[in-house]
Amino acid sequence: MAWQHVDDLPLQETIREVVKAQGIIELYPPQQEALPLVMEGHNVVLSVPTASGKSLVAYLAILDAALRGKKSLYIVPLRALASEKWEDLQPFRDLGVRVGISTGDLDQASSHLAGYDIVICTSEKADSLLRHGAGWLSDVEIVVADEIHLVNDYSRGPTLEMVLTRLRVMNPHLQVIALSATIRNADAIATWLQARLVQSDWRPVPLKEGVFYRDTIYFLDGTEKTVAGKGATESLVTDILEDGGQALVFVNSRRSAQRYAHKLMEAVDIFLDSERAALRQAAEDMRSPDDATVIAQKLAECLEHGVAFHHAGLLHRHRTLIESLFRQRILKCIVATPTLAAGVNTPARRVVMQHIYRYSGEA
Repeated sequence: MAWQHVDDLPLQETIREVVKAQGIIELYPPQQEALPLVMEGHNVVLSVPTASGKSLVAYLAILDAALRGKKSLYIVPLRALASEKWEDLQPFRDLGVRVGISTGDLDQASSHLAGYDIVICTSEKADSLLRHGAGWLSDVEIVVADEIHLVNDYSRGPTLEMVLTRLRVMNPHLQVIALSATIRNADAIATWLQARLVQSDWRPVPLKEGVFYRDTIYFLDGTEKTVAGKGATESLVTDILEDGGQALVFVNSRRSAQRYAHKLMEAVDIFLDSERAALRQAAEDMRSPDDATVIAQKLAECLEHGVAFHHAGLLHRHRTLIESLFRQRILKCIVATPTLAAGVNTPARRVVMQHIYRYSGEA
């Protein structure tokens, strides 16, 4: 019988109650297919679109394992994503689940992590832990590999592949749960991991893709929408803000992110209402003596007008603040480099990509 609701899941009642308290009652179709396989202990590759519930599948598996005294490792590609996963799991602390995060010094065995039920880290940190012989790794019974498609990446791929291979050799009974929205060769990865493949194009919200040309969006489904205004980017942003949505604008460089965010301040500001107080407070905090840098001052100015820039040159706490304000719908628009797209949860009604090509440095 398919599990269609959270109450159908063979989990401890305490886990189900915390999940329902977050507003999750019914399971999405990909979750209904994947969860029985995961709970039976199979290796699973879950390849479904963004916002289709991949993370919940992994969370339920490792939380159930934690309450049964088993240890899990959750591997992510970015520090920002590690912080997001750690935050997601905080509501379960009251159940006695100990969640640790380690993304820092790559030259330490981090023995303190042995005391956690769930450890979240980057693939580089996991590699460091293996090289330094962290003894607690032999106790890991479930490993979650988020953004598994990066195993094909020329820079990050070899590290992730080696980490997963060594962990599986260390513990032949290790359960692997691999997640991604963009696996081109999902079959091959499932074969490599000896995993069951759950693949779907189902989305909770339909995705419409289009090209903007001369004041008109030409959607791939044949429909069109006229969007008039001063410039292409500003027009596309203000159009969706008028409809009550939020916008993400992707550009190719840090300098462009800062420049376009500044250009959009006036246009975005007119859509602010009750958000102003929170934005002013965020800007004021950023102008504190501890953040007395030119880039922090520029970001604070943008924040007051409901827009922000986001790139790898920002301090971690600044990036985290921007992402949090956007998730709370306080911030209306983010102009970012593609680093923001690497799995960090920033839901938007409209995403604008100014360029279809980007220099990657690959030969």
